[in-house]
Amino acid sequence: MFDAIWRWFKRKQLEDIQITTDLNEIRKRARILFIDDEDVPQIKVLKKEGYAIDQWKDIKNLKNIEDGDYDIIFLDIGGVGGGYSREGAIGILKDIKKSNPSVALIAFSGQKFAIEQTKFFQLADDVLNKDARAIEIKNRIEDFLKEKFSVTFYWTRIKELLNHNGVDSSKISKVEHELYKSLTGKDHKSFVSWVKKSFKDPELIASIINLSTKLIELNTK
Repeated sequence: MFDAIWRWFKRKQLEDIQITTDLNEIRKRARILFIDDEDVPQIKVLKKEGYAIDQWKDIKNLKNIEDGDYDIIFLDIGGVGGGYSREGAIGILKDIKKSNPSVALIAFSGQKFAIEQTKFFQLADDVLNKDARAIEIKNRIEDFLKEKFSVTFYWTRIKELLNHNGVDSSKISKVEHELYKSLTGKDHKSFVSWVKKSFKDPELIASIINLSTKLIELNTK
């Protein structure tokens, strides 16, 4: 009896949902942004590989980032963000992580910094030196994209948010159950409604909805 119940419950795990996407298709769909006040010569090589890449010399429009226009952002710590945050690039990184937790942020720098600035690198999803060859950047991009275009990526980020906000394990399991129903039933509206009723913090609600919406979009394409 217990084994039957366990097998039934196990089928409800989000990580059991497989989304098969060819890497070539991922390349076509992905949007990548470099925010760097200096030229990035590797971009020309990466574009020839079929990647859609933009470069901003500084922050142009935070709304584009917050709305999820980009999947991966390479962010330089020096020379950018000063007009938007007193903390410069560190402040920008914090804002992006808060408003769009689905984006992969890679710290991109060729300089050495004081110990207090290591927080920038700790907050980033990865760190890459500006001197890296195009092939190394390409491999790092592909690793992130293969990870991002999966159920596990979004569910892991949702769990991190919930744990960070002190949500207990039973409530997290309930979130997983409701999101599973939403994914398999193609009914995202019911999940959004449930989240709004089940949580009080507006920022947490917005982040969960942001991540779940991206996951629903991924699952329906």
